[in-house]
Amino acid sequence: MPELSNRTLISICFVVLAVLVKIWHWWRRGGRRVAYRRKWTDRRGKAQLQWVRCADRAGAAGYPAANPDRPALLPSSPSFPQAPAQKERLSAAGVPLLETAGDMMRWLKIDVRRAVALANPANRVRPRKTNYGEWTVPKKRGGVRVICSPKPRLRTIQRKIKAEILDRAALHDAVHGFRRERGIVSNASSHVGRKLVVKFDLRDFFEHVRKPLVVGVFRRMGYSRDVSRWLAMFCTHRPNLGEFQESKLFGAQVRLWPRHAVQGAPTSPGLANLALHRFDCRMAGLAKKFEATYTRYADDLTFSGDERFKRGMKRFLVVVRHIVSEEGFSLNDRKARFARPGHRQRVTGVVVNEKLNCARDEYDKLKAILHNAAKAGGLSTQNREGHADFAGHIRGRIAHIAMLNPPRGARLLARFAVLAA
Repeated sequence: MPELSNRTLISICFVVLAVLVKIWHWWRRGGRRVAYRRKWTDRRGKAQLQWVRCADRAGAAGYPAANPDRPALLPSSPSFPQAPAQKERLSAAGVPLLETAGDMMRWLKIDVRRAVALANPANRVRPRKTNYGEWTVPKKRGGVRVICSPKPRLRTIQRKIKAEILDRAALHDAVHGFRRERGIVSNASSHVGRKLVVKFDLRDFFEHVRKPLVVGVFRRMGYSRDVSRWLAMFCTHRPNLGEFQESKLFGAQVRLWPRHAVQGAPTSPGLANLALHRFDCRMAGLAKKFEATYTRYADDLTFSGDERFKRGMKRFLVVVRHIVSEEGFSLNDRKARFARPGHRQRVTGVVVNEKLNCARDEYDKLKAILHNAAKAGGLSTQNREGHADFAGHIRGRIAHIAMLNPPRGARLLARFAVLAA
């Protein structure tokens, strides 16, 4: 018998390990406790997975009330019974009191069949019956951004979850993005007149807000495990577009991302802010240790400070990377910026060297457009990028400058009014 090489032995070990992991997952989900069963049927030539629920089918009007002794289990439920909802925490937050999956379905006014079809717990790929419209948008620095827009029925449910649950949850004070009465101005105002401004960017921000994090968001609010998983499946999706990579073990194609909060869903911004609550607490604590200020606008992290912050920068960068890695994210090194007072300090598009101000080049570009339009005979002559409503586009850019520098904005608006007349 010929001797096996080290590479062959390592490959065999990996295959055996993968098989053992599969067996462990099967044993954890269904082999140890039969909480549900899968039934494959052939309908119109396609194999479809039908979930046969163990709980009472409750949800919309006409369905029997849920039996509190037999709560509905999700396919990934590891144990039975479920952890109960924390009524005091839900009442304090002012969110709907949903103790069971039946309560949740009645609140959403759907039945079990519709809930399973919209939540898609089995991650079925149905090109003609998908709940999302998907397309790609090219990024400025290469690559593509996958946009997943929910279709009307699912969008209605997501908007209800956003308005009555997510918008009522408390956020960390350092969060300024996707938040009422906060924005780029409030985010930048915390960093005015500092000796050093440091900016980081989180790579693939929404792709890292995955289903377990979303389940944890609803669990922290006080919902039971069952309700939290249902709500998480309504708000997450595994895109069918995007890049693939070859698996080194079996040679199969594996998608790069798991189920996550997608760009295009109305619930994704709020879920991202809530999912990063511990991340924001740790970053704010780190900034306080170095006598600095921390804010976050979506995936943009900004720190600013004075002498002590500058002296401890080497140690600060090590700890920042460690926290980001521990929280399951990664930094985009190409977008990291360090700005001192001698250079333009810009935070979310706002100059913060001495006061809140707009960038001079933006003002000069708008001024040149209005000047050339007055000489050429109209704004339409300057529409080189083909905007459908070029006048509205210019008016919006002027409003942005007027928000940061009212005198400059007033001068631009006066020129614009002459052209628009």
